Amino acid sequence: MRRALFALTLVATASMTMPSGAAVVVDRSPAGPYYGAWQNMADAQNFLLRFELSRDTRITGFDIFLLPPGGEVGTPVVVKIRENAGNSAAQNNIYEFDDAIDRATPLQGPEPQRMSHVSFQGILLNAGVYWFGVSGRDEDIGWSTFDQGVQSPAGQLQLQGNAIQLVPEVYSFAYRIHGTVAQVPEPGAVWTGILGLVWLGAARHRHEKTRARQ
Repeated sequence: MRRALFALTLVATASMTMPSGAAVVVDRSPAGPYYGAWQNMADAQNFLLRFELSRDTRITGFDIFLLPPGGEVGTPVVVKIRENAGNSAAQNNIYEFDDAIDRATPLQGPEPQRMSHVSFQGILLNAGVYWFGVSGRDEDIGWSTFDQGVQSPAGQLQLQGNAIQLVPEVYSFAYRIHGTVAQVPEPGAVWTGILGLVWLGAARHRHEKTRARQ
């Protein structure tokens, strides 16, 4: 019995899907010249941006490019994530929670910019299309846009609080999404799992035949 359990454990371990290391999974870093910053406050004007995941991913944080003085370390923010619905976002958030900026990096350039990072334990999202926003809780944070229309996501929505207010022009908000992407098992691991199951079935069959003869 112990051998059978050990073999089953070995098969499961060999064939299980393991995550890769955390990385930037969506990159909309600034492209082109600075265009302008937009008021972004959770209970007033704020924005949702469309992004797509080709594989199941655990989202662990966002970088948003801001115009100082907003976006210092410790600034309270609200994170919102919605599912996709046709050519727009769903009406309700699937995730909405308070957080704070934990890292802020000044950027060199003709316009002062700051890359502010918000990290969290992780939200598992299946492959698909989603919308997200990061907005100030108690104060406006100016989310920066670059070279209107260049490398812009397919959709951007302006909210008033949580209500969709309008579909703005293409503003090219700059951001990056961090996460851990699920890996597809290597072919060798899959075959190891299959052979292990075959061996386990054969061993169990032999064991039952031996018991029947006794």
